[in-house]
Amino acid sequence: MNKLPLKQACLTTIRLSIWASRLLACLCLIAITGCFFKADPDHENLEFYENTLPNITITRRVVPEVGYEKREIYGSTDFTNKVESESRFGDPDEEPDLSCIYTGLREALPSIHIIPTSNFWEQIDASQDAVELTELFATPQSDRLRALQADVLVIAYHARIDLEYTMMEGVFEGVYDDRDRETATIVVVDLDRKTIVHGSSISYEDWDAFAHVFFIVPMIMSSREPFDICNTVARQAGTAIAETMPDRPIRALVVVAGEDPTSALKLTRDVVSESDLEWSKAQILQKAEQGDSYAQYRLYTILIESEPSIAYRWLCRSADNGHLQARYTLGQVFEHSRQNHVQAYVWYSLSDKFNEYGLQYFVDKNLTTEEYQKARVELLEWRPGQCKRDLGLVP
Repeated sequence: MNKLPLKQACLTTIRLSIWASRLLACLCLIAITGCFFKADPDHENLEFYENTLPNITITRRVVPEVGYEKREIYGSTDFTNKVESESRFGDPDEEPDLSCIYTGLREALPSIHIIPTSNFWEQIDASQDAVELTELFATPQSDRLRALQADVLVIAYHARIDLEYTMMEGVFEGVYDDRDRETATIVVVDLDRKTIVHGSSISYEDWDAFAHVFFIVPMIMSSREPFDICNTVARQAGTAIAETMPDRPIRALVVVAGEDPTSALKLTRDVVSESDLEWSKAQILQKAEQGDSYAQYRLYTILIESEPSIAYRWLCRSADNGHLQARYTLGQVFEHSRQNHVQAYVWYSLSDKFNEYGLQYFVDKNLTTEEYQKARVELLEWRPGQCKRDLGLVP
């Protein structure tokens, strides 16, 4: 019997075992150190229009962004997990900590004098802890704002919210995946000219994943944060202020936006001109009757508490004339007050306030297959004039 082939077979088995052990050790080392890759943030210089102001809500406390996380567990997809964002400015309903904004502004413009947001709310009378930007330039708020002697108003926003979570476990392998999105936005308003002089936004998706093969070979992957985006947008704002108002001391009033100002700056139909800011109620009514969609929406906000039936009529007219915030408001009315999710979907779609994922979250949470098909048909067949009928208002 020839023993040489048997000996060679044994040596080969030993060598393969050694190489397999080295490979396993290498893979386990990766699990300890991790596999990191750079996250590519999205930079956006926001567009704005000369001598105009958007409808941005300024809030006393931190307001979380609310969304629905996509959860895929063992192949089953669910969009009903409601989540709230976290913020560098603090926890929800707390007084905001804007230190990252203050630091960024001072790095770009060391001589800047910052007026804290607490001073603003001590001066402004806002019973609901919120005020619209456009209201600040109408009496009596304009007088209170002027008393602060600020040159610029810096409106800041920051949020980090869960997007997706995946858990897949098979016979030989498994994957666990978590994705978040962080956004920082800043807008600078020249209080003397009553116009926006700078707007920028940075966002990126953070990804963490864990995978294994045969339950023993682990692998960790994670994105590495590129930089402090809150500080970065503040430095960009400070640089813009220095370029716009050179060789003069600047007093900056810093406040918090209740939601990301990006969408407000993009909605040209919701933009308010400087001449509109001082409208009296009689002027608003006159402009509304002439077909001005913004004036019609203003009448809705004025009358909704005292004369809701008339207010809804103006809301419908504003929405029919293309006012995007009015259309979004109708979506909320149908969703929460009327419990008509089909009509809510129609108006949310017409408002352009949701991307495809946001609408999909709403559909999966609120509509059956039949209701979704009906909503799609009504959206395609929508024509101005149907709003009053759907709200049950007398013609």
